[in-house]
Amino acid sequence: ARTEVSKCSSQLKRLIGRGVVSHVGGTSRRKHYYASERLYNIYYLLRRSRGADSLVGALIEFMDAYYSRADLAGLVDDMVADIDNADDTTRVHYRMAIERLSRLPELAWHVLRRHPRYVTDDVREATDEAGLLLHRAVEALAHDDSDRALGALNELLQRFGTSAEVTIQDLLAKALVEKSNLLFRFQRFEDVIVAYDEAVAGLVPNKSPALRRAVADALFNKAVCLRESGRPHDALDACTELIHDHGVNDSAVSVVAARVLRALLLGEMDQTVDEMAAYDELDLLFASDHASSPPILDLIAGARLTKAARLCRLGRWDESIAECDRLVQDFGECSSARLWETTGRSLLLKGSSLGVLGRLKEQRSACDEVLARLDRHDRLATEGEAPRYDKTTVLNLRVEAHQLRLLSCIGLRDTPAALSDTRAVLGIISQLDAVPDGLIGTLLSATLLLDFRQMATLIRESSSADRLLPLTTALELEMGLHPRVANEVQKVAEDIQLDLAKLHGRSKAS
Repeated sequence: ARTEVSKCSSQLKRLIGRGVVSHVGGTSRRKHYYASERLYNIYYLLRRSRGADSLVGALIEFMDAYYSRADLAGLVDDMVADIDNADDTTRVHYRMAIERLSRLPELAWHVLRRHPRYVTDDVREATDEAGLLLHRAVEALAHDDSDRALGALNELLQRFGTSAEVTIQDLLAKALVEKSNLLFRFQRFEDVIVAYDEAVAGLVPNKSPALRRAVADALFNKAVCLRESGRPHDALDACTELIHDHGVNDSAVSVVAARVLRALLLGEMDQTVDEMAAYDELDLLFASDHASSPPILDLIAGARLTKAARLCRLGRWDESIAECDRLVQDFGECSSARLWETTGRSLLLKGSSLGVLGRLKEQRSACDEVLARLDRHDRLATEGEAPRYDKTTVLNLRVEAHQLRLLSCIGLRDTPAALSDTRAVLGIISQLDAVPDGLIGTLLSATLLLDFRQMATLIRESSSADRLLPLTTALELEMGLHPRVANEVQKVAEDIQLDLAKLHGRSKAS
């Protein structure tokens, strides 16, 4: 400014006293000063401007593009804090700026909740009424009262469907998504797809991150509906649109879920190369900073397990085993309930692949690792440290591990280990809601290593004797006994005898 040092220092001291400038370091001869209040520049411009309204509008548009939502919210808070102490002209300009800022997506809610006196009565009242209807619908859904929920949502959409207020538009958008989700429950897929299209069309113009998440949720749910309706190509298009238009930052879970669904759809359409590329993209996402929240980690781990299972179905056993190993390496130490279950199932899938390749000792080791993890999880549950402990899930994993290990013991001709696993399996069956698929066949295979009498004794002495009565009956018939059972049990036992004959025939042939 070419001002004398003494005058400049004097003016800076006065500005510091007014809180407009701050002294922030430097040296005794060369001090550093900064403007301490960004709003002062707005104040200065507004004081000197003839067209305050147009200037405020242009300035707000620039600020919207330049500042983050958090910064803008802070500016609003600063204006509200300063407005009572400002002169009349500045107070008018501040009110004008707050009103303009309150029209920006998401800031509307900030102003309504933090500074309601700067929101007009009609907007505040309408938002309260619309919010009450949405709350009523959500509450009804929580109590499975679909009719009441649908009634509240329809009333909200009918009464406020033409409102241009940001807060009400937010509520309308959420109502459209909730209505679509409700129709999805009834599997009215065609109606749901139309409803989601309406929701997306109503949401797209809005920049609010919350509504962008709603758009993403709606697009993902639409993709699910299209898949369920037998329209995989349209579902793939919906996933692609979601992935292309929404970043992981603003719509994290839905975007990652869409990537997983896209890989599944490509697999169902036998586009194997593109399917594997889609799974690889998820691996790149895991390596980025975006994969930090538990829901996203759950999705990525689940996708890896699905990829490993898909490789099995393609006969690419070694690749499947490698995928399972990577999954356990990356997620094996995670404590979330979903992740420890996924890693357990990954080890079981690895064990199945090893069995197909005839690597029976490695198969048994994989089963041992699953059981060791389950034992550790049970100890944590006893100590109250296991998150969301699900006894049914634990039992299902445990019986699958023993069943798979029993098969490896049969192949290795390890009778003592086979006896131990058979007893473990029989002890778990009675605790399950149903006998797992394939388990009867495994027990039949075990009779090749044990014998009919020993297997029948093990079953009769177990807590699962009643459930396995047809099997013990078949074994007794094979031993030449004549058990007295109902005709229905007798017929099932005779079918089991046929299976036993086939197993023994294969055994002799090999």
